[in-house]
Amino acid sequence: AFYYLFPGRIEIARKNLTLAFGDQLPLEEKKRIIRRSAQNFGRWFLDFLTFEGLSESEISSRLEFAPESIRVLTESMESNRGVILLGTHFCHWELIGLRLGALQGIKGAVVAKKMHNPYLDQWINRIRTHTGNEIIYADEANLKILRALRHGKAVGIVFDQDTSLSRGGVYTTFFGQGCVTTRAPATFSLATGAPIISAWCLPRPTGGYELFMERVSGFVPSGDREKDSQALTQLCNDTVERYIRQNPEYYFWFHRRWKHRPEGCCPVY
Repeated sequence: AFYYLFPGRIEIARKNLTLAFGDQLPLEEKKRIIRRSAQNFGRWFLDFLTFEGLSESEISSRLEFAPESIRVLTESMESNRGVILLGTHFCHWELIGLRLGALQGIKGAVVAKKMHNPYLDQWINRIRTHTGNEIIYADEANLKILRALRHGKAVGIVFDQDTSLSRGGVYTTFFGQGCVTTRAPATFSLATGAPIISAWCLPRPTGGYELFMERVSGFVPSGDREKDSQALTQLCNDTVERYIRQNPEYYFWFHRRWKHRPEGCCPVY
């Protein structure tokens, strides 16, 4: 239904895929990815609406950790500086937060944008906090995120949407194309020493999903906070781009990711 009800979003997805992959993918493959992405989003949304009625064990059974993922998380938590979980609009992203909230010994917080409709906002966040996570609204996040990390919590930040320089963004590339990305994960990591872990999931052939985690690595600080923030943000982009490239039909291509671009870049939308 999403595919047919929102033609404007379909056009945005077409432009995004053309920018990201160019001639690497034929037109028919791009159309297939858009259809699959729309179908997957509808399926995950309907699934999300049922989560409030599930027990923690039922949620855990729907999303199982990949063999190395639990080790990556537990070793990172041993720093006692908290952990920044790097999320994107990929596959069943809301399920990841609920699954981590159900994990014993891990206290979690999720950064979310406050919705204009207060009743819808309350309802959605009631589901998000079903397994014990704290909600931190993006417009009041700075001190609360710092406090959460200093209390050893895992803080989830979905960082892949467009932003502007005036709202804390920094020039980066994504799929080799100039864009503006929030520097929030990098800023809080640099301020607290909290490691950044990329978290995503994929469907299992036998049903349910498998959770993957990868520590964002390879960053060498220079001592220049501005340069370090930009470099670490770029590294975050590069980290998530790898799994999106491998399975593009699970990514939500319908937002204007390249709305704000560096000077000299052609507008996309």
